[in-house]
Amino acid sequence: MADYTAYSFKARRQVPVNDVKLVRYKNGRYGIQGQAAEGPECVVSKMISTAQAQEMQAAGYTVNDMSGQD
Repeated sequence: MADYTAYSFKARRQVPVNDVKLVRYKNGRYGIQGQAAEGPECVVSKMISTAQAQEMQAAGYTVNDMSGQD
């Protein structure tokens, strides 16, 4: 499993992400979401490329579709 980082507005710096989830947004782009390592109350997200999303899917991550379409 790769280590992912995302920008935390609360900490004002890049932080490691725990409990990484692969998501697909309404505009069709992919991203990751999870909790910042500093504290469970801080949720962070980061946009990623389609190629990175395909690599994550091959590694066993499932896509959480946030587009609202069935």
